[in-house]
Amino acid sequence: MAQIRPVPSSYYYSGQGRLGIGDRDPVTGAFDNVVYVGNVTSLTTDIAVQKFEHKESQSGDRGIDLTIVQEKNATFKFTAESLKLDLLAIGLYGASSTVTGGTVTGESHKVKRGQAIPLRHPKVSAIVVKKAAATISEATNYDYDAGFGTIYVKSNAADLQDGDTVTIDYAYAAHDKLEAFTVQTPPERYLRFEGLNTVDGSL
Repeated sequence: MAQIRPVPSSYYYSGQGRLGIGDRDPVTGAFDNVVYVGNVTSLTTDIAVQKFEHKESQSGDRGIDLTIVQEKNATFKFTAESLKLDLLAIGLYGASSTVTGGTVTGESHKVKRGQAIPLRHPKVSAIVVKKAAATISEATNYDYDAGFGTIYVKSNAADLQDGDTVTIDYAYAAHDKLEAFTVQTPPERYLRFEGLNTVDGSL
């Protein structure tokens, strides 16, 4: 007789589509509105099982005679290229908001020559640095990045020494803000993948 080696059929899948994240009710399991993540280059699922294995003491082989599955976990990992603030807030259990432009008077900082002073707001202008009541000259003491709100103290600053306390007045424009880990009890969430198999065009 001829030897038969049947080849099992295969279903090839190459997925592309939209990935969404939503909140899930921990009591009812119901899910609400979904936020789409944007372009995602990879999505993987890892399944982990924690087991208790009991070894018998009768045969001399110490064979496993009982296995109890204690815990099952699923971990989803994805790489997103869209870093919108509301999505980052979801991932960092935080909140995003828009800060209205305004002015700051007397923001206090310690000086370290050759290092940077990050102001509490970005997009700054009209910077005035003072030590005691004296205004410190920008030309001989510091440079600054207005966009990031950073003051760079020169290593050879003429009027500033390590440990000096300075106060800084400035104006700042409206900007977006993200605060991480502001949610005390992280909500349950679910993922929804609306995928297309690019091999055959099926959903």
